[in-house]
Amino acid sequence: MKFLIPLLSATLLLSCSGNDQSADKKDSTTDSTAVKETPIKGITNHAPEMYDTAFVRALSESQFASKYTLEKDRIIMDDSINVLFNDEFVLNKEYTLEGCREQRCFVLKVKRISNTEISYVLDETMAGGQPYTLKGNARIGVGFILGSETDESEGDDPMAYEAMEYRNNYGCEICFRIGNTPDAKLHARIVKTCEDGSDNLSLEESPDLISK
Repeated sequence: MKFLIPLLSATLLLSCSGNDQSADKKDSTTDSTAVKETPIKGITNHAPEMYDTAFVRALSESQFASKYTLEKDRIIMDDSINVLFNDEFVLNKEYTLEGCREQRCFVLKVKRISNTEISYVLDETMAGGQPYTLKGNARIGVGFILGSETDESEGDDPMAYEAMEYRNNYGCEICFRIGNTPDAKLHARIVKTCEDGSDNLSLEESPDLISK
């Protein structure tokens, strides 16, 4: 995500390990809901197909700005601050990302279906265990307005990149941190938090999933 702010830039975002309650917590089996034409205070939406209803309402209730204009590729705050979405994470293109750490391997098929939502199929395999699959949609929270989280790729030549966070709750909360490195590769890390701790995965434990 990029900011176009005269003489000012900021990079700060609530992390996956925090509690960004503004993310939409719909069940993973629930279909995406398009923004309706009903006016929402402080919002001018020129691209309703690109923004989830719950996100728009949460944005209206936030105090980051007094008014917001929603465009196909950006959000404009108070007619002067432009927040751009990652156009390198191409809309409606399915990516396959893979990564392993300590015999815990993931294959993530992910598609950005709007500015605020992704669909995903996550296959996980552990040594000595049964493979299983998670499917659903995950969404960003309005806290992303404050800036992007920074992650780093692994390997001999690690590269820093800005990561957007997408969340879903299927009984456990899952968070995908997704972004592009300067070489145009899509990367992801996964954080899972379960109340009973049965299937937790911290950011440090997550492998670096890389697009193929």
